[in-house]
Amino acid sequence: GDCVLFDQTKALGLIKQHTITTLCNAAQQVAPRKDAQVSNTEDLFGLYYGKFRTCAPRIKLLMDQVEEKAAERPEYQLLLQDCQQCYFSQRLALLQPSLSQFMQQLVSTHGKDPAALMRAGGTFMVRL
Repeated sequence: GDCVLFDQTKALGLIKQHTITTLCNAAQQVAPRKDAQVSNTEDLFGLYYGKFRTCAPRIKLLMDQVEEKAAERPEYQLLLQDCQQCYFSQRLALLQPSLSQFMQQLVSTHGKDPAALMRAGGTFMVRL
């Protein structure tokens, strides 16, 4: 009864803690210093994706199991949402400054030629 529910709640809390800690650590390892300038945005995006891809196997099995149960169990749905929110917020914090800088570079380079701007932006999105 209550012991099983407590153990399940504790286990879900540990899964959430492990997932969030893993994602935050991955983001911290590749986060640029505030005063750092991005020299090659595409290389930087590769680094970000690579670091998250490296930590993915550590949490994939857990998230697969959570996803299976989320359709039927609200506590698993909440756990899944929390972990996804953490993932997206960490990625946004890493990518947004670099992406903004890259977009400004595109506009300054191709701003007067909309077709060139679209081609360059499309090429970048394919690589991203």
